[in-house]
Amino acid sequence: MKTRDNEHAGRTDVGTLAGLTIGVAGAPVLITALTLPIVAALPLLSSVPLLVPLLYAVAVLMGAVVSLTSMFGVWRRSRDAQLIAAGVGVCALLGVSDWMLRYNVISLEGWFLGAYTNAAMFGMFGILMYQRHVNAIEEVEQRNASLAQRLKAREAELELSRQQPREAERRQAIGDEH
Repeated sequence: MKTRDNEHAGRTDVGTLAGLTIGVAGAPVLITALTLPIVAALPLLSSVPLLVPLLYAVAVLMGAVVSLTSMFGVWRRSRDAQLIAAGVGVCALLGVSDWMLRYNVISLEGWFLGAYTNAAMFGMFGILMYQRHVNAIEEVEQRNASLAQRLKAREAELELSRQQPREAERRQAIGDEH
């Protein structure tokens, strides 16, 4: 009984994730299509000034959903993935701030922060590359130490194998003298 419940829960999670993936992939396509200049000229969409703020709100909401979903998905799994999800979240927050300034939700006396999203992502990926570089150097040092230890053990074996015939020859020479 529990197995069926677990399988059903797994299918529900996969179905939810598939729907979320389609939504996240489809939203930029829809936003791109609706903001093309040729679409604005069509008589069907005469309320483009009303549509654009909603499209930006969808984009900001999409960024927040991606960030929260990814943070939930990688919680306690991968530190690198947590850092990427946090970077996406920071960028989404910066986008919310810009959207609120642009559409007078908050005072226009504030700063547009969206320009800093590139710096946030660059810094985040810089930290990831630095951590991976340091980890790779540490791994190489550990492997070099392991190889050096194996080399010493092999040299000791070779020295022992060289000494055994010499010892046998010495014993035979001593035996021949007696």
